[in-house]
Amino acid sequence: MNKKSASNKNCDGVYESFGVDLNWNYGYKFGYDEIGSSSNPCDEQYWGTHAFSEPEIAAMWDFLVSHKDIKIALNLHAWGNLLITPYNYDDDWKNMHLLNDPINVAYEDIRDNSGLPRGNLYGSGIQSIYYTANGDANDYMLHELWIFAITSELGTSNR
Repeated sequence: MNKKSASNKNCDGVYESFGVDLNWNYGYKFGYDEIGSSSNPCDEQYWGTHAFSEPEIAAMWDFLVSHKDIKIALNLHAWGNLLITPYNYDDDWKNMHLLNDPINVAYEDIRDNSGLPRGNLYGSGIQSIYYTANGDANDYMLHELWIFAITSELGTSNR
């Protein structure tokens, strides 16, 4: 029998998940909508009580704003073969925020010349994983700090 205390149970009373999805806890478009992330603390994509509410993300904020010389950030995740670029908070399939922006050329250069496997899906959340992600690290870093941020999802979706 699992001996975790009642305080470790999630909202359904099951000994599975609880806490905050840290990638939805950044300040840009935090809590924008309930699509791809959630205000429900029982949901595995729960974004937290407020932007930067989690100690790990607050520490990232402290680090990023105190190191103004950072120009590039590679956020690593482990779900599937993806290369995710900003902007992820809405379902704009064409990602009009970057379409005519010179930074888009840099993102496309990474896609075309990075040496990543050619089977990787590329683009914003809606383009690559088919859902939005508001309050995410890439959007915050690019929009608020002008850091060229990209997420590489390593591995495959079934491993």
